[in-house]
Amino acid sequence: MPTEITEAEIRGSGHLGELDDHFFLSLSPEEQALEMAKRNNCPIPLELILKRGALEMRNRYATVNFWYRWLLENMRPANAQLVDLMERPEKRFPFEPIGKFEEDSVPFDERQCMRGLGHPLNYGYPRGVVEILNACPDQKAKGDALIFIDFWSKEIAGHAKHTLDFAVEFADKLVWFSEKVLKDRQLAVKILYHLVGTGKLGEDNCFTHYDALVQRLQNPRLIPHLSRTYTSLSTAERGANKITDPLDIPVYHWSFTADNRVIMVLVFKSKESPQQYYVERRMEKIEPSTSGPQPYRHIGWSTFRSQTFSRFEDALSLAQRTK
Repeated sequence: MPTEITEAEIRGSGHLGELDDHFFLSLSPEEQALEMAKRNNCPIPLELILKRGALEMRNRYATVNFWYRWLLENMRPANAQLVDLMERPEKRFPFEPIGKFEEDSVPFDERQCMRGLGHPLNYGYPRGVVEILNACPDQKAKGDALIFIDFWSKEIAGHAKHTLDFAVEFADKLVWFSEKVLKDRQLAVKILYHLVGTGKLGEDNCFTHYDALVQRLQNPRLIPHLSRTYTSLSTAERGANKITDPLDIPVYHWSFTADNRVIMVLVFKSKESPQQYYVERRMEKIEPSTSGPQPYRHIGWSTFRSQTFSRFEDALSLAQRTK
């Protein structure tokens, strides 16, 4: 199965899931990309299509969607309960509203939950598979990689109790393969990026899940290769590679609605001096809506950062007064 597809390869390939191939191929490239974006639960497809092009994004969405579904069906005989959990929509945690999104790309009801490839714990592992397969120098290497992926996805699924368990342990095996077989350490960093990228964190504000992921990454007992890759990077190197650092996770956060807009209040440790704290206030930017059931449209966020405080209590006091 190709890792980056062409129109001819779409026909009968299974990349489209329940979509009819003939209907899909009758659409324009932009419409095809948007259809696949829905199946990837991507909140910013218009931005990505404009930046990278419709055909590139169509192929990317279809490829990731294929390997996500391939992995789930591969794992189902080993642990159907885990696969059901991975496919089940999850209501967002309190005080963690959706972050970066396009008003016309994410229906209002969908902003209240995370599902499928849009879930932060599902996001990384199919993209890690694509990275591995794209890095293989020839078909034999790709075949060997598929055997490896097939075995470890089933093996880990057999004992994993939660999506978090599978996501980090499977990524650990992909990192081992990238370093020991493909001899490519930068590929290991890419796999880490897909698992805990700051871009995904910004789209979802999924601080609870990312905090759990980052804590796991600092514990080498079950994931020695992945943990070593993560802990060997400095805070600055994580930032340069758009990988979430522990200091990117707020130590306190809440959100509320005022004047028809969402406001988030967060307390972070300072990256310049982790013994100090600062408050960040994020206010949703809105405009009147001329269509749809909601009176206002989301158009982005504005951010205000406070001075730093030497005591957490002082930062917390300011955060609690912000409302």
